[in-house]
Amino acid sequence: MVDNKEIGDIAFVHADFAFYAMDRDLKGRVMNPELAGGSLLDVGIYPAFLSYILLGVPEEVLSTSSFHENGVEVQTSMIFKYPQAQAILYSGFNSKSSMKAEISGEKGVICIQPRWHEAQGYSVEKNNEIEVFPIPTEGRGYYYEIMEVNDCIRQGKLKSDLWSHQNSLDLIGILDLVRSQSGIVFPFER
Repeated sequence: MVDNKEIGDIAFVHADFAFYAMDRDLKGRVMNPELAGGSLLDVGIYPAFLSYILLGVPEEVLSTSSFHENGVEVQTSMIFKYPQAQAILYSGFNSKSSMKAEISGEKGVICIQPRWHEAQGYSVEKNNEIEVFPIPTEGRGYYYEIMEVNDCIRQGKLKSDLWSHQNSLDLIGILDLVRSQSGIVFPFER
């Protein structure tokens, strides 16, 4: 629908991914800075990924983070600026978010319901009418990633036809920029 411009050119993307993790073991992966813990690399990659696959590499990134007393980042807000669009993105461990995604264009809005990274469909609002598109998925959202990796391994591929090495470099480059702006530095990087 986006590629066919059914909602027009994208002007705004909103996506969030947060859950409460402040009660987790501080030595576990999620809350431990020694293990590259924090919300950005754990779940913030999902909103960043959505913006990237829809709009590409942003021309400007604005971000800010909050930290636990042990130094791990626990929430990050990001604005990605594109020539004709903006994305407002969020990740966090200190509260639960609605975990929905919205893709807005000049002609309509696509809404991917909670938990949008494993949604069972989406809705489109155009001309004051809402149409729902159910798309049942297998598993919990990671099923398709696992299947693609297994297919690539079976075929002896070093990269997927669906996701290039450049895509990976672009996405981690965006997250590294957010980390730099927000002061997210792990002890082993000092």
